[in-house]
Amino acid sequence: YKFHKQADGTYTPDLPGFIKTLGAFPERIKNLYFTYLFLLRAVNRATPFLENYNYDTGNPEGDAQTKQLVQQLLHLKKNGECSIVFDGFNDRE
Repeated sequence: YKFHKQADGTYTPDLPGFIKTLGAFPERIKNLYFTYLFLLRAVNRATPFLENYNYDTGNPEGDAQTKQLVQQLLHLKKNGECSIVFDGFNDRE
């Protein structure tokens, strides 16, 4: 899926490219949806571990950035626009 650069410097979606590679194949869209849900469920189950993990990239700046990015992801789970999607995986009850 690519973007076209317009004369004004902005990028717009390549709809014909999308249809050619993905949109004309419903099974590919189903596979993407399944993968999306699978990853969300994994993040949901791993949240306690991810919150407390000691990220060690070998670079202190990289460690801090990794921790911050993971916290941003988990924040989306708790309070962001994605929270309703994550709520569908409340299988701990």
